Amino acid sequence: MFSEKKVTYGPHQFPRSPLRFIKSHMFDVCMDHHHIKNTLTDAFSDDDFRSQLSLDSQPVNLSFINYGNTELVYLATSEDKKMAVLINQPHMPKGVVRDEFRNLNKVYNHDPTRAVEPYAFFSNGTHELYACEYFDKAMCIYNGNDRPWGVFDPVPTYHYESFSSPEVAHAIVSCMIGLLVHYHHDGKGLAKTQIAGDDFILTRDFDKKDPATVLPNMKLISARAFIDCSLDEYVDIIREEFRQATTYDDWKVRQGKIKVNCKSRIPLSEQEIEEGIELGMDLRKSKP
Repeated sequence: MFSEKKVTYGPHQFPRSPLRFIKSHMFDVCMDHHHIKNTLTDAFSDDDFRSQLSLDSQPVNLSFINYGNTELVYLATSEDKKMAVLINQPHMPKGVVRDEFRNLNKVYNHDPTRAVEPYAFFSNGTHELYACEYFDKAMCIYNGNDRPWGVFDPVPTYHYESFSSPEVAHAIVSCMIGLLVHYHHDGKGLAKTQIAGDDFILTRDFDKKDPATVLPNMKLISARAFIDCSLDEYVDIIREEFRQATTYDDWKVRQGKIKVNCKSRIPLSEQEIEEGIELGMDLRKSKP
């Protein structure tokens, strides 16, 4: 039996405490953090969950590494394995994380080379989580708060860094659009995307000055929902919606009038969109 004493919580790698980023009423944050901590600990103390993740009887450390509107992100570390663990924010209803796990499985099974691998799902009380492939010191693609396209780089300490090369920034945006087109499959396209900060990462082999290193090192890390439509319809939606600046708090997004681009924060240029679509079509032709 895997003892809970072998699951340790912290120290955290993120510069600030997870309490700072829990989305709940200010008087409930400490209690919600307690529930989150317990769910994480229970997940890695559970025999069935443990066997799916191949942790054997090794101690596991849980460290807070990032956050989003939907989930908090932790790193689970054992002697021979690391994995990212995403647990729902308290304001998210049950089922959201489960659906994302299932959707990510579909995406990964379609083409595992350009998406993170999901491992296992766990639910306990009001919280649910899933574990997936972890890329060491990966960089989150971001724009916002008057910051142009860039990355949050955890090396040497967590910080934002804009792309010094316009060519690299252009390639980043086009590649994200390209992967959305690439992953349209069986009459379904990825929906509710948040390309500004939440949906894509770059691995450490990415060279911040070389556009040619963007696509080989870009990974899709989220699949919140799908929209039923043909590929041609999906491309038309991309052309229309990504010309707009959006966030998930916008009225049109909350009312469901925006289907795909739920957080780009800035409008994309026609050139970025069209080059991304062309790239996506090429990827679809070259897929094994």
